[in-house]
Amino acid sequence: MALLPEDIRQAEEAARMAPKESAADTRRYFLQTAFLQKAVEASKIKVSKKEAEKWAQKMMRAMDQQLANNGEDFKKYYEGTGTTEKELMDEFIKEAELIKKDIAISKGEEYIGTLIDASYN
Repeated sequence: MALLPEDIRQAEEAARMAPKESAADTRRYFLQTAFLQKAVEASKIKVSKKEAEKWAQKMMRAMDQQLANNGEDFKKYYEGTGTTEKELMDEFIKEAELIKKDIAISKGEEYIGTLIDASYN
């Protein structure tokens, strides 16, 4: 997997536009972001339905606690929002999938940053 000349050009251009003391960091950021995007495009990060549901259940418990702290409950919440438990759970499952993907991407960013740092040393 390699960066395109356009990716490198954008990083160089951004570095030239940045203050001198942060030019190297700016270049590194743009290269890292471009490389990470290539990695994400090349791989399809999947989150199992079971794992997403587990995270969604945690979100439901946290929301239940928050509602209780405010003197409310899910019944009032559903009435006030016009939603159902299934709709809320489906929404939380979608959020859980995004959170898990974001965590995977963040770990990838850390790894790629380490690789880029190593290539400059």
